Amino acid sequence: MAALSIGAGRESGRAVLCKPESTPQEVADGAPSRAKFHPPTRMPKTLKPGSEVDSWCTKCRMDLLHRIIAMEGPKIARVECRTCGGHHNYRRPKSAPSLSVHGERAPAKGSPSRTPPAMSARKAAAHEVERQRESTWEKAVLGKPVTSFHAYRASQTFSSGDLIRHGKFGDGYIVRIIDRQKVEVMFKDGPRTLAQALDA
Repeated sequence: MAALSIGAGRESGRAVLCKPESTPQEVADGAPSRAKFHPPTRMPKTLKPGSEVDSWCTKCRMDLLHRIIAMEGPKIARVECRTCGGHHNYRRPKSAPSLSVHGERAPAKGSPSRTPPAMSARKAAAHEVERQRESTWEKAVLGKPVTSFHAYRASQTFSSGDLIRHGKFGDGYIVRIIDRQKVEVMFKDGPRTLAQALDA
């Protein structure tokens, strides 16, 4: 319980009870005491697998509610769309550009963006190349009908641009024909060299 102090009015001589937050002038004038308002502390939301967040859906092509299915440290890595059920990397909602992935306010338009000192120009360039590679894979593979994919077998012969479905690496497309028995395939996690026409 907060302690109370007693002050005397200058003219009336009557004692006035006040809380420590009241000023000496208010006590002397006989004004009622007032308490300082302390707003409730707002605890930040803790993100974890199973939490729901808004994200740009690469299949529905709009901001929708998603469920977090994978985290990389404090960052959201993979999400599941609650509308179409598709799984994809987390994309910041396009309808809320003022907030970053971690809930921090992004720099306003026109203001210079600050690159973390730890990120060198080389790392930034590598990150951009990886982002473009992933975007190209999504455009080539996502949303395509199941009948467009060939179940991968080393005995088959492929052509550039063919869509394949690998039992271990998932869906991908033929980037180039290396030679008569080797092809380069782009999967979600990056390019891989696979065999072809082994029985030929």
